[in-house]
Amino acid sequence: MTSTALQATAHSRDGRTFTIGSGGSHVFSPGDVVVAVADEGTPVLGQVLEVASSADTEARAAAAGVVLGTLGPDGGLQRSERPPFSSAV
Repeated sequence: MTSTALQATAHSRDGRTFTIGSGGSHVFSPGDVVVAVADEGTPVLGQVLEVASSADTEARAAAAGVVLGTLGPDGGLQRSERPPFSSAV
């Protein structure tokens, strides 16, 4: 199965959790797995845990979740590496 999504901007202050900005018409559901490319080009794998209602998205993030780790050159998950990032897409 192939899946594509629109580009969204994510932020992580601690490398363990992330938020996805409320701009745009992105649709996320709890449980969605997302890949964000961090500032230095490292792909970061995360899982969406919480989604704001449509009434709340103006005031806060559209979604929030947990960082699972980074993806290595072979696409394998590296759980020990969880870099913070200020703006990933």
